[in-house]
Amino acid sequence: MSPKSQCYYFIFVIRIKEEFMRSLLLNNWNIIRIIKTLAGIYIAYEAIAREEVMIAVLAAILLYQGLFNVSACGIGGCNVSNRYNH
Repeated sequence: MSPKSQCYYFIFVIRIKEEFMRSLLLNNWNIIRIIKTLAGIYIAYEAIAREEVMIAVLAAILLYQGLFNVSACGIGGCNVSNRYNH
């Protein structure tokens, strides 16, 4: 692979990642995601004002969950099975 083609490949990969991050941040907003993000912003403000590190960690977790639409359960971790056992 020539250096020029490596450069094009690198730019292509960066553009794909940018599009993915943009769609992740801008799509699929629901009320819970909005509440997590707003709570994270408010708690971060309070943590900075009171100089509390542990509260800032909580704010970072809430902001991460709200902005990137991640839950504490992981992918399908909180789902309940539909099977009914007798």
